[in-house]
Amino acid sequence: MKQKIYLCIFTMISVFFSLPIVMAAPSVGTSVSSGSIEKGNSVTFSVTIRNVASWNIKINGIGSTTNCSSSYADATSNGNNTNKTFSITCKGSDLGLISFSVTGDATSQDGSNVNVSGSKRVNVTAVKPKSSNNYLKSITVDEYELTPVFSKETLEYSVTVPSTVNTIHLEASPEDNTASVSGTGEKDVEEGANSFEIRVNAQNGNERIYKVTVHVEDQNPIEVLLLDQKYTVIKNIKNVVKPDLYENSTITIQGIEVPSFVSDVTEYTLVALKGANGEVVFAIYDEKNSSYQLYEEQKSNSLILFLLDISDELEGYLKTTITLNGREYTAYKVSSDSDYALVYAMNIETGEKNYYLYHAKDNTYQLYYDELVQKLKDEKETYKYVIMGFAGGCVFLILLCMFAFLRKPNKKLLQKIAQLETQKKQNLELDHPASVTVSEEENVEPLMEEKKSKKKSTKKEKKVKKKKTQTEIIENTESKKEEDLINSSEENIPETLEVDEAIHKMNDAEEIIRKFEKTMALSKEDLRKAKEEKDSDSSKKSTEEMEETMYDLFEEDHKKRKRK
Repeated sequence: MKQKIYLCIFTMISVFFSLPIVMAAPSVGTSVSSGSIEKGNSVTFSVTIRNVASWNIKINGIGSTTNCSSSYADATSNGNNTNKTFSITCKGSDLGLISFSVTGDATSQDGSNVNVSGSKRVNVTAVKPKSSNNYLKSITVDEYELTPVFSKETLEYSVTVPSTVNTIHLEASPEDNTASVSGTGEKDVEEGANSFEIRVNAQNGNERIYKVTVHVEDQNPIEVLLLDQKYTVIKNIKNVVKPDLYENSTITIQGIEVPSFVSDVTEYTLVALKGANGEVVFAIYDEKNSSYQLYEEQKSNSLILFLLDISDELEGYLKTTITLNGREYTAYKVSSDSDYALVYAMNIETGEKNYYLYHAKDNTYQLYYDELVQKLKDEKETYKYVIMGFAGGCVFLILLCMFAFLRKPNKKLLQKIAQLETQKKQNLELDHPASVTVSEEENVEPLMEEKKSKKKSTKKEKKVKKKKTQTEIIENTESKKEEDLINSSEENIPETLEVDEAIHKMNDAEEIIRKFEKTMALSKEDLRKAKEEKDSDSSKKSTEEMEETMYDLFEEDHKKRKRK
């Protein structure tokens, strides 16, 4: 019996292995990305062929679309069967149908050839308005109850959890399935308020934000009043980002050990604080005074620069070179030993070219702004003009003083001139030719002199008296002239004019005296002729008239001086 069974099994195995191997036949499949699209949207028609070594097919899309067809003809490189997918994407241009079709043939590895065909239809509909619904239909925070009760119109909620909770699950569902929701999932929380935002974006792009604040209970809160706002010290800092260049540490505040951050450089001790709305800030804690000070870091954007050659000449700077990463660059410095250098570079991010101030010790760059330099230049120019104006004014005053000093009359010189003129006049009066005439007449005509001695004596006395009067007038006039000259110099009257006028008057007086002397200096012959013609009375009369004329002249000049 067993032998028969073994024989049957062997026969079946032999028959199985003796059968020819049958290759799978080529096949074709078609599909579309959507059976209906709105006008203006696109749809994709795909054709998949299996177990083929070569193929030659064409895919068409006609109807409510334009220019939508492609052809594919190729073969595998090794002649073995493979699977290939071909597709075209068409845009719905009009309302109606888009008809997709595929035609051609494919050949398998064993030479079997099959026709490839298939079709699909897509309906093109009118554009529907995009939904503006951006409401939520629910919000949940694990099994905890929200306050207030959820309503799609209410945007802010709060929930309180025990101090042992470190994470919560925040979930939300949109009212419209076309809207998208972000901000949900697992969230880490620590003591105090933890604020989270759930954003709902409608199909048309409108956004609505729901806010959920999770309060983690703190059995022993450390409250801090900072800048008129209430904060609590964070005791669990697993979700707090450590400040740069600070190390983790701990410090005891109000008998409670809390985490802190310390730095050997700043020698500050920082603690993390949380506000009522969940924001986290750092504060400098002064253990000695148990006080807090807000700590804020200011960071500048990093620069990526490409240094360029400098062709300009910058006033007030020394042109030099600096070495950066082993290469020399042209730069400007205020002095050769300065740590700051002015370089010209392009900002790789913006493409802008500017001057930058490079600090060698820190290896940092800062945009150079020359407004202050220009302002100082303008002020320098202003000061220069002010100083030049002041100096010009001083020079003018000095010249004016020198001019006034040079024009100032010399009182002694004027007095000396007046004295000389007075002396000259007195000498002229003393040397009056009338006496000479009398003496000559006495020598020539002694008899006549005797007869007329009394008359001559009387006449002589009269003349002497008149001469004295004239001499006094002249002396008074000259004295007045001298006084006027001195007073005019004191009253800042131009001295040149006064001196010229005085000299002019003196010259006039001298001319009158010369004429008088010429008239009186008559020759003996003229006197004899005058006596013979008995015309002595006329000569005397003429002499008296001349004397009176001179007297009137000086009197008039005296009155003019007095009026001035």
